[in-house]
Amino acid sequence: GHSVQIHTKTYQRWFSLDMRKLAINQALSKRNEVELIKDENTGLKMENERLKIEVEKLRMEMVYKNS
Repeated sequence: GHSVQIHTKTYQRWFSLDMRKLAINQALSKRNEVELIKDENTGLKMENERLKIEVEKLRMEMVYKNS
């Protein structure tokens, strides 16, 4: 059979490979999360601007109506 040393070396090689894969996947999923948050943030900023314009338009209509 194989020595304990060979088994240990093989185990450590696979273990570290799996851990590297896991770390890479976690990093990628974090990056994807950040990208989603950035996209959502951009969308919310645009909606916010649109609503500011809408409020200003309604304010002007009220001023016009009351004069």
